[in-house]
Amino acid sequence: NSDFIVKGRYRNVVVNSNYGNCFLNTFLGNAKIYTRNGNIALQTKDANIVATSKNGLIKTEEINTGFHQIEIKTINGNVSITKSQ
Repeated sequence: NSDFIVKGRYRNVVVNSNYGNCFLNTFLGNAKIYTRNGNIALQTKDANIVATSKNGLIKTEEINTGFHQIEIKTINGNVSITKSQ
């Protein structure tokens, strides 16, 4: 099990994990995050976000629409999306 922690500004981030959790803190950029059993926590602002979880929960704060595209998919994990300052 490996957790992924990403913080800051990136052009493109892709994470594909079977068991690790993924944390994107004060994140700015495009991202595609896929997990099978790991939870995903995203803190961002001004992004177009599409998040799905087949068997988990999704909790999200309202995020302003923006230039960056973020796609989040998990099968058994939970997703938490919060707005950064």
